[in-house]
Amino acid sequence: MTTKAGEQNQSEKSEAKALAKQWMEQEGMKERGAAGRIILAGNHLTRADLSVNWEIVAKAIKVYGSRPSVFVLEDAVAEFFAGTRPLGKPVPSNFAKNQGWRIRNLITMFVRIAKLPHRPTEEGIRRIYEAVDIPIPEGRSSSSLPDVSDVEDGAECEAGCKVFAGILIEMILGLMPSYDQGLEEGEEEQATEDACEEATMLN
Repeated sequence: MTTKAGEQNQSEKSEAKALAKQWMEQEGMKERGAAGRIILAGNHLTRADLSVNWEIVAKAIKVYGSRPSVFVLEDAVAEFFAGTRPLGKPVPSNFAKNQGWRIRNLITMFVRIAKLPHRPTEEGIRRIYEAVDIPIPEGRSSSSLPDVSDVEDGAECEAGCKVFAGILIEMILGLMPSYDQGLEEGEEEQATEDACEEATMLN
């Protein structure tokens, strides 16, 4: 491993530990981690799940930016469980990876919601705006809009996201943290349905 690669690896480990510590400092998170959970959601992620888990998502965005690699999120999740699970009862590595995928999908969902000119009705989603210093839109309420799930919203964006104004996108990307890791080799944009289902169960 080269010196540069070693420094990057050490930096990623430090960031993972720092994010895990921030998660553990949230009220009730140590107890949640001890029970083998981090994201509270069903198999199919929805806006309501994003609102409920807003602090986890906001803290991850502030550390890693708006499009983090699932691998760095997996490391942060592993650190979180290492600090909360009872001794001798670690979580399986594949579980940490699946939870990392779910956090990644919630981040992606928020970014796509933030590109819309609608004011979110969900308090948790508005708190993410505030936490990452993005102005909350003053446009019409999003209460009349259909639910934006990770899969449905992904299909919309793959079609081109033509409803998004270019200037708004530039503003959002400018206000988001710049730590954009993109996709690693072999990494997909969204977790599979099987992966999401597996992530809700601790073996």
